[in-house]
Amino acid sequence: MFVAKLRTEREMLPRTKREMLRVVMSLFDSLGFLARFTVRAKILLQDIWRTAIGWDDKIAGQQLEKWNNLWTILPNVRNLEV
Repeated sequence: MFVAKLRTEREMLPRTKREMLRVVMSLFDSLGFLARFTVRAKILLQDIWRTAIGWDDKIAGQQLEKWNNLWTILPNVRNLEV
């Protein structure tokens, strides 16, 4: 059985490149059930990396909006059971 366990409290919303990377890399998905989420998150991290912002600088603009959209999906991931 596959069960995803995540902490997704709204006040814990990662807002820096370091915090976002921590969240995305903490998802272990050897069977690919979360690929739809993890691939989108990794592509967003690549976009953020290209902007050359610092590890502890706040993410802003369109990238923050995309991250907020992904963050709202995460509670649904927590309910996934196969």
